[in-house]
Amino acid sequence: MMIEDINKVLINKNTLNIDEFLLKIKNNNVDNQDIISFMKSLIASDIKLEENDRFSYISLGGLDEKLETIISFILKELDVDFNSASDILSKNKNLSDIYVEFKNNNNYLLTLSLLLSGCINEKISNIVLDIKVGNIIKNDEEVENILKLVKLVEENFNLKVTCFVTNYSMSLGTSFGKNLELKEIEEILKGENLSSLATLAIKFSAYIYSCAKKISLELAQNKILDSIKNGSIYNYFKQSISDDIVLSKRFFSIKSSKTGFVKRIDILELNDLLVKVGALEDKEVGVVFSKQMGDYVLGNEELAKVYLNNKDILTKELLDCFEIDDKMGEVSPLVTMIVR
Repeated sequence: MMIEDINKVLINKNTLNIDEFLLKIKNNNVDNQDIISFMKSLIASDIKLEENDRFSYISLGGLDEKLETIISFILKELDVDFNSASDILSKNKNLSDIYVEFKNNNNYLLTLSLLLSGCINEKISNIVLDIKVGNIIKNDEEVENILKLVKLVEENFNLKVTCFVTNYSMSLGTSFGKNLELKEIEEILKGENLSSLATLAIKFSAYIYSCAKKISLELAQNKILDSIKNGSIYNYFKQSISDDIVLSKRFFSIKSSKTGFVKRIDILELNDLLVKVGALEDKEVGVVFSKQMGDYVLGNEELAKVYLNNKDILTKELLDCFEIDDKMGEVSPLVTMIVR
């Protein structure tokens, strides 16, 4: 589906001049009022959103499925009325197609408007918005543009949106590839993985849980940690996964060519390389990071372990995705801002 097919997702077509709107998208000239009009055209006229205890998590500006999945398992086991962005998109194929089109074209404000409209149609009044900086969203000015739109959306649609501004590179976890990511999720829900991804998942889940149950953030976090420790969340995860998690037996290490600090990992290039060797079709293909951004690495020490099956990949291509520097440089915190 192309953006020109946007007519297929409109519910109230009289609230939007579609030809003018498409022209503004083409010319990259869409403003916040245009987006509000677009949202009104996506929302059923009989929807009167009132404050409730229904919640959703939306990630904007990066790969999001793994974090979203962890949050979903935690909250659903704790009996929170939680619907992920994936849940919402799965209920509307046309909406999902347009979402992918916007996302592929880096129209993050329009991507957000689609997801928020889906939440309103599902009568979800509480949104946690994770604004990931460092990939598509690059600077404070772009963050400020998102916050301005959020404020306007709250005023127009009676939504409550809490915004967390997070470090994209630090929130990716330690793996790419379907089964490797599933294995990482399993380790986090068992309490065996203490990565920044696990920290972020618990932080978001605790915030939503505290709001849903009207308890303190500290009490909510302790409840989640107890549920991980006693195995109830992990057991819920295992009941939801029908197949065993199988990893390829063909793997090799990517080792650093020099001693220094991991200054940068080119996630997009690494993802493209893995797609070329079948990561989308083959669940056993992927990579597990041994080092993260800011970590110190010795020459010839392992940076990552790569799992392959039928196709090969050049070691140099993978190594080029890692930038090693003599100086550590500045490492941004995991969460840089919270706007309630």
